[in-house]
Amino acid sequence: MSILQGANFELTHTTAQHRVGTVARNDEGQEAIYVQADDVVAALAPVYTDAAIGGSGTAANAPYVVTPITAVDQAIVGIAPVAIAAGSYGWVINRGIVAGVKSTAAAINDFCVSSATADTIKTIPSTAVAPVKVDFDALVAACAGVRIKAVTAAAAGVSTVLLY
Repeated sequence: MSILQGANFELTHTTAQHRVGTVARNDEGQEAIYVQADDVVAALAPVYTDAAIGGSGTAANAPYVVTPITAVDQAIVGIAPVAIAAGSYGWVINRGIVAGVKSTAAAINDFCVSSATADTIKTIPSTAVAPVKVDFDALVAACAGVRIKAVTAAAAGVSTVLLY
């Protein structure tokens, strides 16, 4: 697999400018996948692939048609650095550090998964004094998608995260 180098992840297109599924790296060391948005994707929104393409996505572009997270247990495939209009094309970062991601109570080093709040991740605590009940379904979803770890604690409802 070849990787496109030096891509600008802040560009979106109404017609595909790259093959959907293209992997690229930018000068900041982030890696991203070129996708089509099935629904409107907000800037810095975590996204997942939904098998039921029903919005503005094209079935021929599956599995690279994404939609914003809206529920728990959705396997996040990346974070859109900029807004992508429904049916349009753009990049979703799946490796590297991303600042400004909506988060609920993320503490440093906590693993993050999708939440019931649109465009927002929640955490699975990585440490605790007492035994912690971990949501098994959330863990499975986290393992199915990219792994996300909080680099900073949430401040004003946002965190900096590491996708790996």
